[in-house]
Amino acid sequence: MKKAEQTMSMSNLSFFEEQVSSGRRATIAKIKAKLHDKVVLYMSNYHQHIRTHHPEMTMEIIYCVLTKPDEVYRKSRNSKEFYYFKQIGDVEYEVIIAPSNYSRKAVVTAYSVDDGRFVFDQHKTWCRYRYADNNAFTYEDRMDLYDAITREYETLLSCG
Repeated sequence: MKKAEQTMSMSNLSFFEEQVSSGRRATIAKIKAKLHDKVVLYMSNYHQHIRTHHPEMTMEIIYCVLTKPDEVYRKSRNSKEFYYFKQIGDVEYEVIIAPSNYSRKAVVTAYSVDDGRFVFDQHKTWCRYRYADNNAFTYEDRMDLYDAITREYETLLSCG
């Protein structure tokens, strides 16, 4: 994706202040993601965790991954976390959201994915959205994907 495409209008992004459980006021970015209407990013989490440990992640990249993902998946049927994945140029990014209070999701972390991509692929059996298909997978699609990934993984182990 070209730089011009990265600098997209962030119209589904709004900032506001809210009182959190500790009684303090927190600045929050609210994002309307592809599969979730209410995703919040606590600015304290963004500055203290994401920008500190993953300096390549900007608000613009997080917004882009959440609003126009290539894939959205869970690691298992019972997992409460959703993994939003997008490739921008040669770099792959992942944003993880999890349930928060007030019946909404919150960004837990965001990072660029390195060469360990297969580790993530074997858990994508519960894919919820894929850009190429532009819709959610059926149970049969997930099982076909699971079988294919299992076969590929077993082949890699046997070549060991």
